[in-house]
Amino acid sequence: MSLISSIRSNNKIMAGVAVAALVVAGIAYGLGRSHVPSPVKEGYFTVDDGKTTFVDSLTKAPPFEHDGATAYRAVMFNRHGGGGMFLGYLLRFTPEGQADYTRLIQKYKMDGAGARLADVYLDETEVKRPGDSKWVAASSAEGQAIMDVKSPDGTPDPAIALP
Repeated sequence: MSLISSIRSNNKIMAGVAVAALVVAGIAYGLGRSHVPSPVKEGYFTVDDGKTTFVDSLTKAPPFEHDGATAYRAVMFNRHGGGGMFLGYLLRFTPEGQADYTRLIQKYKMDGAGARLADVYLDETEVKRPGDSKWVAASSAEGQAIMDVKSPDGTPDPAIALP
């Protein structure tokens, strides 16, 4: 009797193999999911041009009032290979971008994570380096240069830091 005809005639064996395959697939899926990072719900902000930062909800669209001062998003980076965090640039929404962002957060009942806001971020945001007085459109060549962050100590490829 061939292997295929043996399998066909033994439905109990086939059912056992199928159940075992499903269990193994479920375990593998569960293990894979445990390594998926949680959605980011908080970010860094500053009221003093990056001298200090605080953590708050990403549902807030900068600029916003924080303890009587105007707060902006502080985009922080980690040096490659460790060595601490540093401020790359500040970010704020235009008035139109702020309204769009707030509307999307409310419409989709987002908690700061999962927003599809690439267009808002590029077209309706402005950026500046710490210490600069001039804000520029994030979508402009000058804005793109500001967002192309290099580590102050020359270490390559800094990564965005998360709270």
